[in-house]
Amino acid sequence: MAWDDVKATGNEITADEWNAHVIDQKSRGFDSIEVFEADGTFDASSIDTVFVEGIGGGGGGGGTNNSSTYERGAGGGGGGYVAAYIDLSAVDSVPISVGSGGSVGDGIDGSPGGDSTFGSYLTAFGGEGGPVSSTQAAIGGEGGIGTINTGSGFTSPGGVGGGAVTSSSVPTIGTTSAGGDSVYGVGGHITALDVPSFDGRDGVKYGGGGGGAISNIGSSFQGGVGAQGAVIVHYIS
Repeated sequence: MAWDDVKATGNEITADEWNAHVIDQKSRGFDSIEVFEADGTFDASSIDTVFVEGIGGGGGGGGTNNSSTYERGAGGGGGGYVAAYIDLSAVDSVPISVGSGGSVGDGIDGSPGGDSTFGSYLTAFGGEGGPVSSTQAAIGGEGGIGTINTGSGFTSPGGVGGGAVTSSSVPTIGTTSAGGDSVYGVGGHITALDVPSFDGRDGVKYGGGGGGAISNIGSSFQGGVGAQGAVIVHYIS
């Protein structure tokens, strides 16, 4: 599978990094890749061993409401990552679930990202949603983690979302309310140097957390949407 089929847009890992990863798996004998961006079933009827990567969905960023104070939402956590070598010689198929990105709304905390699973073998948990605050600094959503129930491999937690900075005057925009990164994705970042109001930026697939919103007095803005997760299966064809 070509790079463009897997990573069409965004600022996550580069084409060179992805291709190097694929080459590394080929050196281990895995010559085929199947990428699941939605729930599905992996056909294991003629396959003995797979190398599976799971990325949970990114948490949504906090949104601000129409209040009498300055507000800022915190960033959502990045989706967790898990990878494992799994023996499938005794099964014909494996159900797959792909975690959706966390959603947001005006004036509410971001929702958590969904979990990505490869049957009962492993789970990559979604990142937590980012809260919103008008009275104190809100801590960003925690990144998701990963668990391996069967097989051998490793896990990496998603990045913690940036905290929401609030004060009696207009907050400073920087990167403090960015969404958390994941192994394959980037959190939504605010890069402006001045201080208008902003919707939070969306996370970048796979698993980037949504950025928190920032609001002047009396206005409502939405946090960024977390990026969906994925399940990537390497196998010998």
